[in-house]
Amino acid sequence: MSIMFLKIGSKMNCKRSKDKSLVRFHCPIVSVLKVSKPVVNTYKHKIWLYDRGDYETYRSELNSIDWNSIVATNDSLDIIADSVCKVIISTATNNIPNKTVTIRPNEVPWMNNEIRRSIRQRKKLHKQAKQLNIDTAWQTFRIKRNEVTKLIRKYKNDYQTKLIEQMNDQNTTPKSWFKLAKSLTQKQTSQIIPTLFDDGMTAHTDSEKAELLNEYFCKQSTIDQTDCNPPYVNTVTTESLNQITITEQDVKDAISHINPSKASGPDLLHPRLLKEGAPVLFKPLSTLFNLSLQKSVFPSSWKQANITAILKKDDPSKPSNYRPISLLSCLGKLMERCVHKQLYNYLVSNKLITNLQSGFIPGDSTVNQLTLIYNDIAKALDKGSEVRAVFCDISKAFDRVWHRGLLNKLSGLGISGLLLNWFTSYLSDRKQRVVYANCSSSWSSINACVPQGSILGPLLFLTYINDIVTRIDSNIRFFADDTSLYISVETPEVAASKLSHDLQQVHEWSKSWLVKFNPAKTESMIFSKKTKKPDHPPLYLNGVPITQIKIHKHLGLTLSDDAKWDTHISLVIQKAWKRIGIMRSLSFFLSRSSLEKCIPRLFGQLLNILT
Repeated sequence: MSIMFLKIGSKMNCKRSKDKSLVRFHCPIVSVLKVSKPVVNTYKHKIWLYDRGDYETYRSELNSIDWNSIVATNDSLDIIADSVCKVIISTATNNIPNKTVTIRPNEVPWMNNEIRRSIRQRKKLHKQAKQLNIDTAWQTFRIKRNEVTKLIRKYKNDYQTKLIEQMNDQNTTPKSWFKLAKSLTQKQTSQIIPTLFDDGMTAHTDSEKAELLNEYFCKQSTIDQTDCNPPYVNTVTTESLNQITITEQDVKDAISHINPSKASGPDLLHPRLLKEGAPVLFKPLSTLFNLSLQKSVFPSSWKQANITAILKKDDPSKPSNYRPISLLSCLGKLMERCVHKQLYNYLVSNKLITNLQSGFIPGDSTVNQLTLIYNDIAKALDKGSEVRAVFCDISKAFDRVWHRGLLNKLSGLGISGLLLNWFTSYLSDRKQRVVYANCSSSWSSINACVPQGSILGPLLFLTYINDIVTRIDSNIRFFADDTSLYISVETPEVAASKLSHDLQQVHEWSKSWLVKFNPAKTESMIFSKKTKKPDHPPLYLNGVPITQIKIHKHLGLTLSDDAKWDTHISLVIQKAWKRIGIMRSLSFFLSRSSLEKCIPRLFGQLLNILT
């Protein structure tokens, strides 16, 4: 498709034409832009009708399978794990209906075949009317056009009515309520990834986009470990954990935590199948998991991940503006949950995780850490002192965990023997691919990171950064990778000297363990109530000056350098007004009880502040 622009009235004089008596003083300027309309490809997708499944027969058939023969006839754990997965899926296929549907990206949810058929008829009549150009043909077209309009309105209203009924249902969970409200109030957003550009590379087709995104994501999980050896790690405990056993009860408990609404991984085993087959599957799965621990092998199919690219913000043509969402094997995550339970109990019972860490710790939270930090700041200000804080930023913290370094630290925490070998297998030879539309990229290996979307990943990351606190003299607090340093200022020079020393220790630690702190995003703030504020020496991280700020958002709380709450409350009120607008638009067709269900989620933060 080409668009022509014609500009008349240029002040440039044209040359004399062949007719020398003709002189044009205003030449037209013609510009032709070639614009191609993006093609939206449809594709087929298999869906399971889980609500119509015969789960009694499903469990009965699973119970009749000789699971021991699957284990006895194979020496390879990879083959055993794949066989168990295939047996569960084939049994489910016999008892749960499924069908293949056509996926049309960007199509409104109320669109159906009846509307599509009517639209095709309308287009045909419009074409005939243009060709014949008589009143009867145009009248026939207008009648059909009005029918299509009424039909679209009917199905759109039916769709909205269905959403409203679900929102008014007392059994609807708050999470589902908000998802329904979003579908009802917000416009349909595009799910199509436009042409991508990255370092001179261009991706037009779906397969090219998947390959380019996969290449970019893999770069984020790659570190240069050439000629790098992990530093010596002191053993911090006399206790050890060299082998664990997973009981049938452990598997039962792990299956009870499965969310059946989650998506399946590359092996296509849906969590709903594990949930429904739990009374039968806990025994063969416990055998499989223990065999994995005894052989110190984590099956290869469980180390593969399907990556979905989700746009974060800004320009959708840049791969850097997409967030990778990883989908792993449900069986692998089930085993991870069983291992996590015993590993976490070992670390906590032996006090091997610093109490300065609040992330991923049951019973701890952002509220606890923010309360502690703000209390320390308020105490210092009440005494007439100042507090200087540094909020450090780690670049791609979870994506660039050095596997050899992590295994070295696990060894220092007393993890040894078969279990340490199992973790070696768990971390090694991991692969991922990006799945988009009906295409997928080629499999790519990653040499770093704790697996995104995994159960063990967060706990392993905590063990990786756990020892950074041993080098710090000032106050330090962690929430996962959010690192905060702060110190009460008696003399600006002394405080700056101590913080500079700690920042240098952080930098040296990061070099030793191949962690990259980002000085450009690291910020410093001075909390003070003094009218005449003293000058504070600048701080540096890796030779880069740290930006001094007056407002910083930390773990959801907007901190001001005067330690007042005005800025944070103003931001919360702005959000509250937006949410009140949502409630006002919903109040015309939702019941009062349904609206009351959303109040704690919509206004919980504001109510906590005001109370």
